[in-house]
Amino acid sequence: MKKKKKNYNKFETGGYDFNSMTEDEKSMVTMDSADYQEYKNEKHRTNANLPSNAMGMAITSIVLSCCCASGIPFGIIAIVMAVLSKDENGGKTQKARTAIILGIVGIGISVLILLTYVIIFKDSIFNGTSPEASLEFLENLSEKLEMMESAGK
Repeated sequence: MKKKKKNYNKFETGGYDFNSMTEDEKSMVTMDSADYQEYKNEKHRTNANLPSNAMGMAITSIVLSCCCASGIPFGIIAIVMAVLSKDENGGKTQKARTAIILGIVGIGISVLILLTYVIIFKDSIFNGTSPEASLEFLENLSEKLEMMESAGK
């Protein structure tokens, strides 16, 4: 005998009435408790809002990446949320895939800006010198670039 399943949505909400069921629903037979528990676990694993929330966190990561390392935690959270999200078939939605990519981009921009700060202010960070020395270096570099530009004209 072929094993069929009940419509558990009606059963869980209290709307399960065999007399008011359609022919397709009447043809369903009960699951055993292990199958029902697996059905409930799968039902709770899919969250329709998770990809959208991951996308919001990924966009926030990119926006806050200009604030040094502020985009890194938001990018990590976006990636984790996108990886945990599943559609009805157990795969990733397009929003989840996009959120992963944008989260990586936000983290990458934050890391690049952080490394730029470290390179510019490395003397003041590692040797304890004043940040003005680093700013003087940037001013000298700017002057040299202007001289090279004017010489090329």
